[in-house]
Amino acid sequence: MLATAMTLDTERGRAIAVAARINAAAAEALAARMSVRLLESQVIAARLRAERLAARLARIENYARRAMGRTRDDAARAALGDIVVTASERDAPALVS
Repeated sequence: MLATAMTLDTERGRAIAVAARINAAAAEALAARMSVRLLESQVIAARLRAERLAARLARIENYARRAMGRTRDDAARAALGDIVVTASERDAPALVS
């Protein structure tokens, strides 16, 4: 009788330990999923900022190109040329009109 009670206590203890490990693993998996979702949203936000910046750079390049044709000042033309060259070197040629 005593051996049976000890066996039941041992089995009960093992079951509790396994349940605790399962709960801990589930909590870690939930935390990992939350971290992945946060990283995904940060990547999407960064991508949107990069796209907005590329569009803004394309507009600046356009303004500089138009202004180069109208200005007579050599220093201003050089500065505008630098803006155009810098903007043209980016990896978003489709945004340039």
